[in-house]
Amino acid sequence: MKKLILFISILIVTTAVFAAKDTVRNSGFRYTPDSISITVGDTVVWVIGNSHNADEVDSTTWASNGSTSNNGFSVAFGGGSQVFNTAGKYFYVCTPHASLSMKGIINVLPSTTSIAEEQLESQFSFYPNPAQDQITLELPERGNFRSLEIINQLGQIVYSKELVAKKVRLNLNQFESGIYFIKLRNGEAVLTRKLVIE
Repeated sequence: MKKLILFISILIVTTAVFAAKDTVRNSGFRYTPDSISITVGDTVVWVIGNSHNADEVDSTTWASNGSTSNNGFSVAFGGGSQVFNTAGKYFYVCTPHASLSMKGIINVLPSTTSIAEEQLESQFSFYPNPAQDQITLELPERGNFRSLEIINQLGQIVYSKELVAKKVRLNLNQFESGIYFIKLRNGEAVLTRKLVIE
């Protein structure tokens, strides 16, 4: 029993660590990754060269490789971090290199906020995380969750499944390494967890 409690505690801490922070680096005049999806409340850390920054711009400026700030977030040359507390799509560029298409997108997904949903959220778990070949999902006993989606960093649904059991094993061999989001839906509530595939 003690080993089980220790394992669950490690799993919860590991999940919390992976759910809280994403890193963006630069490879020459490109952000890597240049598009990520996170959850409200997550932090993005830029670890970039001293000649690069990250300034938020509007979608039109971003599409035209412009560099005029929309007075949103601003990350200093050499890097920094930003917490995203509002759901939405954030466009950003490296000011001196925007004309070279050094730009990125952050898609901030909403998180659950009601007490009932938070209770359901605490009952939704999967393991292992990080994962390689497969994961096991354990769904909330109540809530009637019947739809499962896996979403990549671009916000694209790369896998969906109708659920009939409260415990499900998923094979991950068809997925590339990276960060994904697992979403459960019941028509009203949406539960989201971050999955790291190695």
